[in-house]
Amino acid sequence: MELAYACEPGYRALMASHDHLTDPGPFIGDALEFCAVPVTKLVVRHPQHTASTLAGVLESALGAGLVATYSGNDFLEISASGVHKASALAALAEELHIQPQNVLAFGDMRNDIPMLAWAGRSIAVANAHPEVLTAAQETVPSNDEDGVALTLERLLLT
Repeated sequence: MELAYACEPGYRALMASHDHLTDPGPFIGDALEFCAVPVTKLVVRHPQHTASTLAGVLESALGAGLVATYSGNDFLEISASGVHKASALAALAEELHIQPQNVLAFGDMRNDIPMLAWAGRSIAVANAHPEVLTAAQETVPSNDEDGVALTLERLLLT
C-alpha cells in the first residue's frame, strides 16, 4: 500500500512546518475526491479554533463510526473507530507473540489513551493532558525533564 498525503488548497496556508509533510506534491484538490480511495485519517485545522475546541464540537457530530482526537499539534485527527495507536500496537504485539501485560506504554496526549488502556503498564508524563494523567497507572517527570528517558534508563539499566 502506498502512503500519500493530500490537502485542499486552503489547508496549505494553515499548515505549520511541524504538522506533517509540508509538500503534498501533486495531491492538492477537493477532499471528497481524495476520499474515493481508502483514507487512514482526515486532518482538520481551523484558523481561529484550537484542536481541543474542534474536538468538542465534532465529537458529537461524527457518529459511532468515527473518532476525533489530537496530539500536541493544533490540528484535529479524524479516523475510523478502532483505528488508533492501541490497534496498531496490538497488531504488532500479536505478530511478535507479546501479551498486552508485557507491554509498557508512555503517553502525553488524548490520542494515547486507547494505547494506555491496552498496555499492561501505562505511564503518563507529568505534563500530560489531564485525561491522560487519569488514564495512566503511573506518572513520571515531564517531557522537559526527560521523564521517559529517565524511566527507561531506570527500568533497563538497573
